[in-house]
Amino acid sequence: MRKKRALQITTILLILLGIIALIVAFLAYPLGLDNNAVMGSKRKILAVMGAFLLLLRPLWTLIEAGLRRLHLPERFSTWMASHPPRERQPKKLSRFFERHIWLWGSLSVLVVAVVALWYLTAGTFTRWTPYSRYFDRQADAFLAGQLSLLEQPPAELANVKDIYNWKAREGINYLWDASYFQGKYYLYWGPVPALVASAIKLVHPGIVEDQVLVLIFLLGLTAVLAAFFTWLRRCYYPRTPGSWILLFTLTAIFCVPVFWLINRPSVYEAAIASAQFFLLLGLYAAFRGLVEENLHPGWLALSGFSLGMTVASRFSYIFTVIGLCLVVGIAILNRLIRRQTRWLYVLAFALPLLLVAVGLAWFNYARFGSITETGMKYQLTGDALPVDRALTFSAGYISPNFYSSVLRSPQISSKFPFFTTPFILDNMWPNFVHRPVTYYSGEPVVGILPTIPFLWLAGILIVWLIERLLRWINEIPEQAIHRAGTSMPGWGIALMCVAALVQFATNMTFVMTTERYLADFIPAMILGIGPLVGYTWVRSNRHPGWQKALSVLVILLCVSSITVGLLTNMQGADHRFENNNPTLYYEIANFFSHPS
Repeated sequence: MRKKRALQITTILLILLGIIALIVAFLAYPLGLDNNAVMGSKRKILAVMGAFLLLLRPLWTLIEAGLRRLHLPERFSTWMASHPPRERQPKKLSRFFERHIWLWGSLSVLVVAVVALWYLTAGTFTRWTPYSRYFDRQADAFLAGQLSLLEQPPAELANVKDIYNWKAREGINYLWDASYFQGKYYLYWGPVPALVASAIKLVHPGIVEDQVLVLIFLLGLTAVLAAFFTWLRRCYYPRTPGSWILLFTLTAIFCVPVFWLINRPSVYEAAIASAQFFLLLGLYAAFRGLVEENLHPGWLALSGFSLGMTVASRFSYIFTVIGLCLVVGIAILNRLIRRQTRWLYVLAFALPLLLVAVGLAWFNYARFGSITETGMKYQLTGDALPVDRALTFSAGYISPNFYSSVLRSPQISSKFPFFTTPFILDNMWPNFVHRPVTYYSGEPVVGILPTIPFLWLAGILIVWLIERLLRWINEIPEQAIHRAGTSMPGWGIALMCVAALVQFATNMTFVMTTERYLADFIPAMILGIGPLVGYTWVRSNRHPGWQKALSVLVILLCVSSITVGLLTNMQGADHRFENNNPTLYYEIANFFSHPS
């Protein structure tokens, strides 16, 4: 009955759309929809589409009748039954990796360490080109027992009336992007990277540059992602290829925006890398603490501590962390209500989080007299931030940020490295994107969909929705799906969605976007797609052909995402590799341009 009604409704809608398309195509001029009385190419295409929609239902009826007469469905089913898939025994190497699945994660950390170090040292592995050292300055201040930097601002700054107007500071040599308050320098970034630098300096005195911190946090993020993918596979889709752990992890790290942190390892990138490491660690620990029938207080404590350190690394993550804490809290309270746990587990998660939050509040209050002031209000920056700091976040920025972050294409050429990320100029915007006057767009950025093809696998969700709709229309009951493992619980899906989407929404409302900002949410997005692909692969276990096709598709999308990321970051905005080792860079360029 549902199928009959659905076909009737669909037929009516197709006829209506076809009629509307024909009316617009032939009567656009008299209706005032087109200034040209002559039918152009677009209107002709619209007319063809309208005719096609009107004839679609009759054509489909004829095709169905022809298939029935030729008995093609029955012949196909008979052929499939007579050609069952052959089961192949896995090779010795595959069996070895299957027995030691942790090797895939370890291999991913090793690969990232080698490649990241190669990029940072411009192919030498030994020569580190000096870069920024903001967190080293803050670490020196911490070790000296103070919160303001040891470096004293020039006396001329005290005489500037409108000191936070960048034009009024022209000609004065000051510490760029530091916060200036009551005659002292501060940093508006979270204190965690500086605390890590302080610990390193206690063990090994010397300068800890921001690029060293970027490398440390990126390797930590790689280890967390590898462990996370390994654990998800063991719990939810154990029969998927173990090599996917390596592929998914490398895709998450080597894609354009995340590996951009290595390509341009300044203080900004160090703060993002630190926040990402602690965010994913907190998410991983939350899963480990909640998934068991009896909650695990150690994992919950690590989760609360890590989520607190996330905000203490980069304050803009506060909404994401609040969302994650709500999901974890609801999951724990739900078990409390059903008397499946004790209040001890609530304290295990909340107490470390509260301690970090109190410490962060004190850190802000001791510097600026407000627990919510991070120093951005007193930032000595350029024209990127509006004069009215209340306009730093606005819904009006969503349109340009979404276009640049999601849809903007890289520049592609036949010259190595083939993919480049240019600085965005005013003539590089489509007409349909509205940019507020205060919006800043002077930095390089390319969209995640053109440069990370792995994200296209999120389209599996659309396939699932269509499948469920067809089952409902055809009144087919939900059948038990043969699979190994279990389905991810609701709180797990909620945690994945919050980690990826809340931070994405936060970034969309900021006054600008740039390539490094995309690293705020991409690892969580790739992490969320992993179980989606794995679950789909398991559901297809009765159709080996589909499984093989999905495996090939996953490999192609992962490899292409990694390739685009590595090539794009061979140059990037600062051209670091080219400037630090031009001989090797041009040898590589010549090899790809003129392969022997």
